[in-house]
Amino acid sequence: MNRKLIIRMLGALLLIEAAAMAPSLVVSLIYGEGDAAAILYSIIINLLAGSGMCFIPKKDQNSHLRLKEGFIITALGWILLGIFGSVPFITFRNASAF
Repeated sequence: MNRKLIIRMLGALLLIEAAAMAPSLVVSLIYGEGDAAAILYSIIINLLAGSGMCFIPKKDQNSHLRLKEGFIITALGWILLGIFGSVPFITFRNASAF
């Protein structure tokens, strides 16, 4: 099993999720809603985690994606995207408490 390939692919998914959150930030800024900071924090967290995972140096040239890696990337991808996608809601809930 190629663990570095799995981590790099999961990092790429987090970078894609950060890019998918950008329109929400733009809409929040246009309409002057109070959750723009929470979305921005979430984008930054996704970018940091995704770039940290995506740019792992590879020693070997064996970067073939097999069926086992595909299943693991799919399962962990759903879990990671759910966790990192909930960050704006957790951040906004805590910010509105003050």
